[in-house]
Amino acid sequence: MSDKRTLRLGEDALEKLDALISELNRARRRGRYDIVTNSVIFTWYKRKSIKAGEGLAKDAATSLGSFKKALKDDGLPELDIEEFFDKLKMKDYFLGIFGNITVQEKIVRNIGAAEKARCSVSDRVEALRRDI
Repeated sequence: MSDKRTLRLGEDALEKLDALISELNRARRRGRYDIVTNSVIFTWYKRKSIKAGEGLAKDAATSLGSFKKALKDDGLPELDIEEFFDKLKMKDYFLGIFGNITVQEKIVRNIGAAEKARCSVSDRVEALRRDI
């Protein structure tokens, strides 16, 4: 595999992580309103963002896997990234204010883990750009 292809895979992983972080931040904002207002509308929008985040997390994980494999195939240092999506359970949605707070905590943990993964990928992509 060429360094250019590995670079493209890294850039793709960055795009997927950016989309995930953006959607999770949207869910976090909507979740704050949900806690304060206990509105069905904000609950629905928050759930919609969480569901979208779950799909984006799968896409990001696939892209990260491809990037990690390409790095390994090219004999480059491997990328050490932990599993970064703390999946929400349906029961989290039905616990009232305490459930909303629990969901917010999980969203914040997911944002932090995705940002950490993004930082690692970004560092590696920048190194690849310098080497090409």
